[in-house]
Amino acid sequence: MVARINYDLRVELDETVADSSARAARERFFETLSSFVDPFLDPTERGSAASQLEFSYFVRAWDGPTPRLIVGSEKQFDRRLLDGMEHQLVGTVDSGGVFTGRVKAFGKWVTEPCVIDPPKDLAIPRRADTEVGPFELYIASMEFQASNTTLPRMEFQRFQELAERYSGFMMFRDGLRVLPYGRTDNDFFEIESRRSKNAGREFWNHRQMFGRLAIRRDANSNLKDKAGREGLLDNRAAKTLKVLVSNILRLSARRYFGSDSDIREEVLPQIKASNKAEKASEARNKLRQRQRREFRTKLQTASTELPRFNKEVEAFAQSLSIRSENEIGAAQQQLEIFREKTSDLRLPGAPKSLGPLEETYSAYRDNMRTTTALLTAIATDLDEQIERISPAQPRVLLERQIARNAAQIHHRIQQWKRSIDALQRGEFERIRELINYRNKHFHNEASPLLARFDRGELTYSATSKLLDKMKEDTDLENSEIFGPYVGALESLKESIDLQHLASFGMEELSDLRVELERLNSLAQLGIAVEIVGHELQAYDDIIGSALRRLPDEVRNSKAVQDIEFGYDGLTDQLRFLSPLRLAGQRIQRWITGAEIGDYLSEFFKLNLAKNKITLDVSAKFRSLRIYDQQSRLYPVFINLLNNSIYWVGTASEGERRILIDVIGDEVVISDSGPGVDPEDVGSLFSLFFTKKARGGRGVGLYLARANLAAGGHRIRYEPAVAEMPLKGANFLISFRGVEFDGR
Repeated sequence: MVARINYDLRVELDETVADSSARAARERFFETLSSFVDPFLDPTERGSAASQLEFSYFVRAWDGPTPRLIVGSEKQFDRRLLDGMEHQLVGTVDSGGVFTGRVKAFGKWVTEPCVIDPPKDLAIPRRADTEVGPFELYIASMEFQASNTTLPRMEFQRFQELAERYSGFMMFRDGLRVLPYGRTDNDFFEIESRRSKNAGREFWNHRQMFGRLAIRRDANSNLKDKAGREGLLDNRAAKTLKVLVSNILRLSARRYFGSDSDIREEVLPQIKASNKAEKASEARNKLRQRQRREFRTKLQTASTELPRFNKEVEAFAQSLSIRSENEIGAAQQQLEIFREKTSDLRLPGAPKSLGPLEETYSAYRDNMRTTTALLTAIATDLDEQIERISPAQPRVLLERQIARNAAQIHHRIQQWKRSIDALQRGEFERIRELINYRNKHFHNEASPLLARFDRGELTYSATSKLLDKMKEDTDLENSEIFGPYVGALESLKESIDLQHLASFGMEELSDLRVELERLNSLAQLGIAVEIVGHELQAYDDIIGSALRRLPDEVRNSKAVQDIEFGYDGLTDQLRFLSPLRLAGQRIQRWITGAEIGDYLSEFFKLNLAKNKITLDVSAKFRSLRIYDQQSRLYPVFINLLNNSIYWVGTASEGERRILIDVIGDEVVISDSGPGVDPEDVGSLFSLFFTKKARGGRGVGLYLARANLAAGGHRIRYEPAVAEMPLKGANFLISFRGVEFDGR
């Protein structure tokens, strides 16, 4: 037992301590020890440092009967999670200080190799006791603003979450971390210092980049640790390394990623336009929600008032009796009041999906039909009674009717006017305050720069450039705020019905709204999974550790491998349902098409025989191999074949066949069934969408796409069957990093 442990370790024992100092201590502890083993090594390379490095570590806390993993080799990210990032810089620096590598900018790899020479004023040391030696660089990042990114929203958010825990530019020697490089309080390569001078041009940002500098003891012997193992000795080799890496970061930002790059200037307008369309979609959704709230409120009001109103109208209809010309005007006026009240109770167009309001709306329509029928009957009866009386001065009656109708119209117009005046006054005040704020915004932002200039922190040239950039950014923000507002007013001036246009566009999204409402029904399930997440983490750690301690002869048996496969699949699905942060690291390995084909043949042997269906696996598919998790890939093929067996089995005659093959660089699962109706193709991968007459839940294809996306793979349905092996359903999968025939 250890007594008087320090505060940083003590707060790890009790997760309920939630004050800011405890939280900061936990974050720093994790930041220091996470990625202690180089996560950027490529585990797929034969003979790579990753495959040769035998080192593991973990930190556990015992706050109960079972240990809780805080950080360790089994709980860290790896480089494969970053493959989808839109900006990447990958390469090596030779002993002469020249960087050679590849660049990915805005989601596309640049065809020309990237070569960056050392600064001309830097003398590269060549002596054995001062030289730096060759080293490797890997950096991945993304656009910091959602409006500029090429990433889908889900991936953008996923990388943001990764950045919160694992970002930083780290250094590794022979696969092990060199501290303190990569921590937020360390700026050895002056990344943040350069960014403070020009954030647009100096693109790299410590908190939103994943990077590593890899050195080796044999190749970089002069890069030595200090006595306390906190950083490199401040010798000539370390100084040269700092200048070389800083130069690569500075020039790569200016060539490819920052505000000075030609690539950014060329592609950013297109990206912004695409993201602007997505923003418009969000605005439509916001309008839809507002209209739905208004509809619900009006429906509740009308549903309460209509029954009482109908009784009043019915009572008037039963008592209607005109005995003289003097009573005509009063009866007509009462009918007009009823009609005006009916207009007030009418609802705008109902949403396509009413959900729980369906029954209430149905009752409302019945009551409104009753009201309309009563008013029609009263009008007919009134006309008949007036004809029977045969008034002596019909023109006077018509003039009075015109006066009453005009007064009622004037009254309704005045109501609208009061509403419009109130909205305009409120909007005028809001815009006035917004303009005052934006007028002062630039000055408020610029004043600190002058203060820094006065203190000597910035030169005149640097301050002037920062002011120019700040002016451009502020002007852009103002145009995004006021431009659409002016455009909306101009549209109103031209009598363009903006609400009708938006409503019309929203009708095209009705299918998506249905899916969203269905997803909301899963909220309680998500809460339940979240509650048990903490306990599942501990059990996951126990099971995983026990399986790894089994003797090799037992662990390699078929029975134990099946247990591991089922265990991995279960925990993966729990991860999909909720971010449980389960401890065990999922095992990835090379999986061949032959393994997949043999497994499927055995798994579906009885179903295939029962339905008299032939399953063929081509030699080209059997020869490919994919580096991923078995528990991630197998369920995808199981779901696809399960669907094919169902639909092929519905055919009463003709060939019954399923084929797994390769077309180009894609794997195809093809069958001889009826295929998918063209109008259903867009909904295939939607949650709960199914056309099966029995046993269909509409979850399989949705989960298949989610599983594949987690590994960076993609799946699609091919409706054009002309180039497909079979003329039924054809699903094509593009696997990231797949190897065909060893290539």
